[in-house]
Amino acid sequence: MATKLERPILMTGIGLSLGLWLLQSIQHSASELGQMVLFSLALGSAGLWWFQQQGTEALQLSPPPVPLNQELVEKAIAQTQTGKGC
Repeated sequence: MATKLERPILMTGIGLSLGLWLLQSIQHSASELGQMVLFSLALGSAGLWWFQQQGTEALQLSPPPVPLNQELVEKAIAQTQTGKGC
């Protein structure tokens, strides 16, 4: 009867050891993940606050370009040939 109990006790001990090792490994990884999440939240909230403090300025847009036609092109060519450039 003693030989029948040796194997289940051995398997239980090995399983318990592996389970505790896995739990310790997960706990260590989870604590590192928690630190990274807290750091990321702090950095993200500081960035959001900074962007809100910057405000939005109105963009200075240039006027739309004048559409080209044959007359404007000939006038520009004539000015360059006579030397009266802009």
